[in-house]
Amino acid sequence: MVERGALGGHNPVKATAPPPFAPAARALVVGLNAQDGELPGLVAAAARLAGHVDVLDDGLRPDGLLAGAARRLCCAAPAPSIDALADWIAALARDYDCVIAAADSGGKDWLPRAAALDGAQAFSDVIGIAGADTLLRAIYAGDLIETVRNRQPRLWMTVRATAFRAIAGAHPLRIDQAGPATGASRVRVLGRQAQGGETLKDARALVAGGRPLGSAERFAAVLGPLAERLRGTLAASRAAVDAGYAPNSWQVGQTGQIVAPGVYVAAGISGAAQHVAGMRDSGLIVAINTDPDAPMMKLADIAWQADLFDAVPALCAALDARGVTIAGAAPDYSRCGPA
Repeated sequence: MVERGALGGHNPVKATAPPPFAPAARALVVGLNAQDGELPGLVAAAARLAGHVDVLDDGLRPDGLLAGAARRLCCAAPAPSIDALADWIAALARDYDCVIAAADSGGKDWLPRAAALDGAQAFSDVIGIAGADTLLRAIYAGDLIETVRNRQPRLWMTVRATAFRAIAGAHPLRIDQAGPATGASRVRVLGRQAQGGETLKDARALVAGGRPLGSAERFAAVLGPLAERLRGTLAASRAAVDAGYAPNSWQVGQTGQIVAPGVYVAAGISGAAQHVAGMRDSGLIVAINTDPDAPMMKLADIAWQADLFDAVPALCAALDARGVTIAGAAPDYSRCGPA
């Protein structure tokens, strides 16, 4: 079972990178489909393994997200299909000892294909690195941590970026990278629709609701004001999404998104293993529930046994009365504690 640390243990300050397990090794981080908030963790994981880290991305995000990497391979031309992306990465990987991608729907789609083309097995959901060939990965919705050893010439893995603390370092050298070959694809994209707003993985605070909210209108009306005061974003349990109270893009959990914000407020969420797997690395967890024995109440740093329809407005009023303001690039949640 993954254990949580002390109250508010999340620390956004960048750490000094420890010495890599294999100083002579070369690592390739593929950040083409990764969200901004995942990139620092991916670089940190790669730097734990290898002495030289290259990042492949579109070159549009700030260089500061890739601090600690040696080179940034910028490619603006997207791959026409998952198969083409896998073929391309498999070819680029010949110059590297390990290839790393985010453990999201994109990385879990193309990376195993590229590894198979390389004659290797991919490791998924890596949350720790214990040696040059020894990895820790979450299984059974994070309830068990498996230790695995790689005996292959090249290591392929998807990483839970929230498990690795961003490291300090110089910005990488930018290099133009030729894109993948364009050819006929067996998949035709009919359209794309942007969800809009801040992504869950980039949010510093998340206010998540469950089935007890009862409707989409009450979901927004009750939780929206608290999310605004925390300068955060709304999230939801799978039960709330399945009931139509929130869109799929808000779902947190094993079948949704894995997040680690500074503050996570769980209102009316019991804490099923599938949900906890997606948010247990959050800095400060606040649970509001009428059931004191709910798993989320036991996991939380602050457990408030109350009806969410009374507790959330009361919390908003308390924040207003105490003059708690959260603004700028580094929110300060320290004043949110008890009087």
